[in-house]
Amino acid sequence: MVTDDFFYVPAYFTQKAYNDFKSKFPNINLTDLETKVLLISEWSLELVRVNSSEIFTSYGGIEIRLIVKAFKPQISDAAPIVLNRTPVNLYRDDEIKTLI
Repeated sequence: MVTDDFFYVPAYFTQKAYNDFKSKFPNINLTDLETKVLLISEWSLELVRVNSSEIFTSYGGIEIRLIVKAFKPQISDAAPIVLNRTPVNLYRDDEIKTLI
């Protein structure tokens, strides 16, 4: 899951994005980035039909997926990221529900 401080969406990393990350940062696991900022430089969105009773990141049988094709972690020893608000599921947004 990734957030922009307003909404959260599921992020799916391509094999190329993962391989590039591991080649540049071999000592860091992808799961170690849970509380870090990522600079996503190449991405796309996909709409996928799913069973909304099984997939909580969906609405009306549709899931919006952020496909991450290239990214760079913003790693520092600074204080951890603190969100200004609690992000909500993208499907709580009235505009998104109307579009679906």
